[in-house]
Amino acid sequence: MPTLVAEEPQIITNLKPFFGTSGVKGKKVATLSSQGTISDFIQTIIKDSPTEIDSPFSVIDLRVLIDLMNKWTTNLPTVKAFNAVKCNPNISIIGALAALGTNFNCASRAEIESILSLGVSPDRIIYANACKPESHIKYVDKIRKWHPKCEMILRIKPEEESRA
Repeated sequence: MPTLVAEEPQIITNLKPFFGTSGVKGKKVATLSSQGTISDFIQTIIKDSPTEIDSPFSVIDLRVLIDLMNKWTTNLPTVKAFNAVKCNPNISIIGALAALGTNFNCASRAEIESILSLGVSPDRIIYANACKPESHIKYVDKIRKWHPKCEMILRIKPEEESRA
């Protein structure tokens, strides 16, 4: 179970809607003191609870997500970004990005369902996968009832011409 880390209590306050979402609710959130580092925090977890750690864990620094989102919106204000869920499907990261207003690029029905379970509006999701089974296309068609004016992006990979 990932531990989410935020340096300032204000970050936790700004992300409160995120912490109540399905798949994220109940995760541990810790704040770092101004003197503490992520490495110190991880070492403390390992030292204080060695018998409780029976599987890999991750620590996510919410400052990094917030800083990256701020850089994006500051430097590319007219570009609407869609985070590719398949690149990092960690529900805690996706949930934090959703709370920050990120849009999502889903490549499967499971990814769409994962994003919708976080309370993300369907108009913030694009379904862009080059190979779609018929069942996935039918599922996406059902989204019309929630977002009847949705648009689709069609990604086409033409055959390469023979160089012979």
